Amino acid sequence: MRYATQRLKAYEFEVWTIERLNARDGTQIRHLTSSHDQLTRGDALYPNGDVLEIKLDEKLLRTGNLYIPVGRKQSHQREYLDSGIFATASFTLYGIGDYRRFWIFRRVRLQALAEGRRLVRTDWASGYLLSEEEADQHGLSYYCWPAERSEPVYEIP
Repeated sequence: MRYATQRLKAYEFEVWTIERLNARDGTQIRHLTSSHDQLTRGDALYPNGDVLEIKLDEKLLRTGNLYIPVGRKQSHQREYLDSGIFATASFTLYGIGDYRRFWIFRRVRLQALAEGRRLVRTDWASGYLLSEEEADQHGLSYYCWPAERSEPVYEIP
């Protein structure tokens, strides 16, 4: 999948999720849209100052596992650099799911859970798998979205 298409899907999921969280909880979570905020802070700002990073897990429905990213590399690099829950951004909360289910975790909890786990590696990313049962056990919040929307179909230009 092309990077631009992937970014569009991620952005759309961020917007959709923030709208649902605000409607359900009555909070006023603010979407952080500048490149600077996205890289240094995260995706959404809660009124209490917590910052939420939001990730779409497109394989959740098929696998029943959340993929928690911990590293990333560029094509010219040999080593994985810290990314995902170990990124340099200052977010305190990590939200992950799909258009049906969504969990919010404390970032530090996911970092602690990473210790000793077998990593799943691809050519460009590494991460660990967290079962839905483990997510229910360690998450702060769980949301089951009503089936009001099917996932969009993206065409590559």
